[in-house]
Amino acid sequence: NLTMYVPYWVHDCFVSVFQVLLQYPKLKILYLHSNSIEKLSEIDKLAALPELISITLHGNPIESLPGYKQHIISTLPKLKTLDFIPITNKNRIDAQMWRVKFRKK
Repeated sequence: NLTMYVPYWVHDCFVSVFQVLLQYPKLKILYLHSNSIEKLSEIDKLAALPELISITLHGNPIESLPGYKQHIISTLPKLKTLDFIPITNKNRIDAQMWRVKFRKK
């Protein structure tokens, strides 16, 4: 299992951090909580990590955005936990319905 904890970074380093993360396609667990992630679309890059099953994002500005949980779950469909909370079948259904309604994808 490959686990990575990414400590707080400044917003200017954000792009380079994701470039580094994407070099680890076998990454399974990723701790990104308490950082400066401001846009849900920034998480879309992580869809390139096919084995990612657990991620923490709480404590980021995106946590307060409408559709936070639904966006993450529908973007990263193999996730089993988000912010240390197990993802249920109901969560997955809600996320897909949200994506169809709000994202048109």
